Amino acid sequence: MLDCDVPLHPHAFVDAIKACASSRSLYQGIIMHVLIVESGFESQVHLGTALIDMYTRCNALQDAKNVFGHFTDKNVFLYTALISGLTQQGNVHEAIALFVRMLKEGVKPSNVTYICAIKACSSIKTFDLGRLCHSQIVEEDSYLWMDDVIISNTLLDMYGKCGSVEDARCVFNVMRIRDVITWTTMLEGYSMQASQEEVFYLFQQMQQEGIQAGLVTYIIILSVCFDSQSQTKGKSIHSVLLINPLESNIQVDSTIINMYAKCGNLQEARKSFDRLQVLDVVSWTTMLEAYAEQGDIEEVFVLFTQMQYYSDIEFDKVTFSPLLKVCTKVGACDWGRYVHSWIIERKCELEVVLIGALIDLYSKCGNIEDAHQLFNKMPVKNIITVTTLLNGYTHLGFYEEAFSLYVQLREDGFVPDHIMFNVLTKSCSNDAFEGDDKLMNQQTFEHHDDHNTLFLNKVLTRFITHRKLEDALDIFSQHAGQHKATWSSMIALLCKNNYCYVVLLLFEQMKQQGIKVEAPTYVWALKACTKMAALEQGKFIHVQIDQNLWQADSILGSTLIDMYCKCNCLLTAEVVFNRLVKRDVVAWNSMIAGYAHNNDYRTALIYFKSMQHVGIKPNEVVYISLLSSCSSRGFINEGLHLFQSIELDVLMKPSVGYYHCMVDLCGRNGFLKEANDLLLTMPILPDLAAWMSLLSHSRTFGRVEIATGCYQNIVMLDESHASSYELMSKLYLDVGRVDDANEVQERRKQAHARKKSAVAFIEVNNKVGIFLVGGRDHEQYQEVSCRLQNCYKYMREFGFIPLVDSVLRLNNVENELVLP
Repeated sequence: MLDCDVPLHPHAFVDAIKACASSRSLYQGIIMHVLIVESGFESQVHLGTALIDMYTRCNALQDAKNVFGHFTDKNVFLYTALISGLTQQGNVHEAIALFVRMLKEGVKPSNVTYICAIKACSSIKTFDLGRLCHSQIVEEDSYLWMDDVIISNTLLDMYGKCGSVEDARCVFNVMRIRDVITWTTMLEGYSMQASQEEVFYLFQQMQQEGIQAGLVTYIIILSVCFDSQSQTKGKSIHSVLLINPLESNIQVDSTIINMYAKCGNLQEARKSFDRLQVLDVVSWTTMLEAYAEQGDIEEVFVLFTQMQYYSDIEFDKVTFSPLLKVCTKVGACDWGRYVHSWIIERKCELEVVLIGALIDLYSKCGNIEDAHQLFNKMPVKNIITVTTLLNGYTHLGFYEEAFSLYVQLREDGFVPDHIMFNVLTKSCSNDAFEGDDKLMNQQTFEHHDDHNTLFLNKVLTRFITHRKLEDALDIFSQHAGQHKATWSSMIALLCKNNYCYVVLLLFEQMKQQGIKVEAPTYVWALKACTKMAALEQGKFIHVQIDQNLWQADSILGSTLIDMYCKCNCLLTAEVVFNRLVKRDVVAWNSMIAGYAHNNDYRTALIYFKSMQHVGIKPNEVVYISLLSSCSSRGFINEGLHLFQSIELDVLMKPSVGYYHCMVDLCGRNGFLKEANDLLLTMPILPDLAAWMSLLSHSRTFGRVEIATGCYQNIVMLDESHASSYELMSKLYLDVGRVDDANEVQERRKQAHARKKSAVAFIEVNNKVGIFLVGGRDHEQYQEVSCRLQNCYKYMREFGFIPLVDSVLRLNNVENELVLP
């Protein structure tokens, strides 16, 4: 046309530009653009739209933006062309920003614009903007969009990829036209949520409506067949594909092999693999993954050897990953070294993923030196390899080394993520960690505000369980802030470790700082009151619970009942019980245990029968409460009858707690041989508490032979249990066997068995006093000590003199009590 001097028409340029776009001929497209400008057509919108489309397809995005910027009056076609181009080239954030700008400038989007914008939202899972697009489409035309299958399918895809399959289903239900893409997109949404039943149900509906499934549809169905129950469905799909040319598709082949592997049917997976006429790297790798998942290292390397004979196979990180995975899984370090050397000899690229897998292999096989050496050779270290090495140290119990590595990386400017932080938390909070606590806290709390709550709870647990209360409170005061969860966790942790007086102090501070106290925190505060028998404090907390209208909470109610019962306020406990809207087994047990605790077996039995009458089945705790009551009251016949009824109940599993109670019951009544026989013949192994109970009763009745057997079993279970040495040595002294008593004490020293100092609580004028055996820190220590000396003096005057004959190695310099 140019050679013949034929006048150029804008439509001719449009066709020429479209041809350049289709063939990705950027050079020819630029020539067309120059000619358009020379011809004076550059202001025509349809030409500008065509140029933008051509430039974006040729990945010349800046040129496309320049064309777009040339137009002062931008219409929907120009916006749509650039939004579409940016989305296709992966610049979705720019595409979304341009769409928002279009809306602000009052340009009304077309259906194509909406489709492009929704696709952009789908690719980066921007749910809110996707829903905004949907709402605007509905506002502009409430019903017409339901007939536009392309818009509807795009919305389905967006909602599915954003994880809102419920919204996708709402769109699906109102669609008037549904094609195979509609059904497949909906199936994909459910498969991404692993909703196996929904996928199968929807697929059945699709078949009933006569929609022919396509390649992608079958792949989706096969992907959710991952257990033995769904294998039948997978096999039926496979049988359809065997007579269908779709089976020759690589993705389908790999999905079939993967389906059988996930269902645990490696035989069928291998048959499907062997049936393939064309073996590519995907099918080989899928089969390797199948064997690796099952830990079949022999078949993995047989297959790997066969794979090497195919010259067209390119080995990469995907191929080597299953090999290293199975080596790590079964601890085959030598095979892992073989793969490592194979990679090096053939000069395959040792990518970061493979280095991480090798570090994981070496560290989990115990070769942490090789793992660290490989790590040090890396020119650039990333978060994956660092975390893997840290995890390796932690896995082997090298907690100090893991922390030292972390400190070194922090000094080098490395910024960890939350995964690495979790690994570090595991190291630093482990009981075996003996590193510098102050350095640990400084390093970990300094730069990780987002993860502080998790780590703070771990560190507090570590300090409190190691009886470092002051350190724990110091850290808590510095970092807890106004985090309700941290305060609640701290209160629970203190209560579990019997720092009950601190629980009440923190509980009051929590309220004073305006932090909302939830029901679980009230439960722990009440438990602290129960342990200390702090009745007045418990009543005060009860008033607060009533003010917060939590009377109906069954857990709170049961805790209140337990507190009142333990403080000997049974009538108040009954009032709380009767006010409960729902009386579950825990509430009933609290009443039964309360009366049992106060040696009122008859009333406890009445509650037990009432509980059965209303249809609530007693659990292990209920029976143990009743048996304990029988034991403390000496009701041996009632206890035996109750125990026999438990044994006859086929639904009740044997519990060591039942046998504890029976041993205690028999022991208290002098039936020591029967108690010993019960421990030796019970269906589960006796624990330390059971043997200690029998040892205690054996000392009471002077049965040395039974006590010796108990003592030997206790030492086997826990050599550091101090009370067993004390009881046994006192029994030997009772019967005059001083040498045996001294031998027991010598063994105790060798085992470093020390008793924990006992703690006593007393509540006076709404204040709880704490007394520690051997402690001198109490503010009224001198006054209390003088009062005790006076009491002792009066006792002697009235003829009450303490027995000191059974005290080991007593220095009888003066027969006078010296209080600490």
